[in-house]
Amino acid sequence: MTQDNQDAALRESRIRQRVHRLAEFYQHLMAYVIFNTLLWSMASVMYLNDVSSFKFVFVVGLFSTMGWGIGLLSHAITVLPVWRIFGKEWEDEKVK
Repeated sequence: MTQDNQDAALRESRIRQRVHRLAEFYQHLMAYVIFNTLLWSMASVMYLNDVSSFKFVFVVGLFSTMGWGIGLLSHAITVLPVWRIFGKEWEDEKVK
């Protein structure tokens, strides 16, 4: 295998890994949206029906949305290209 072929194979491997991590992020985002939509829909129905445990569901929903949102944001920072200001590619470019 020549050096060019090795470089191409390494580049393809890195691209596949990046696409896989991006797909994982979108799955994470979709789970977040679906779960929180269901949770807040349930809280809304409880509120409209004047259920006494609404406050508990509201607090759980608030902490869930905020906590999971922080996790989702940290996942986005590590995956999305917009947020890769000082990532591995930036370091390699500056070294060159």
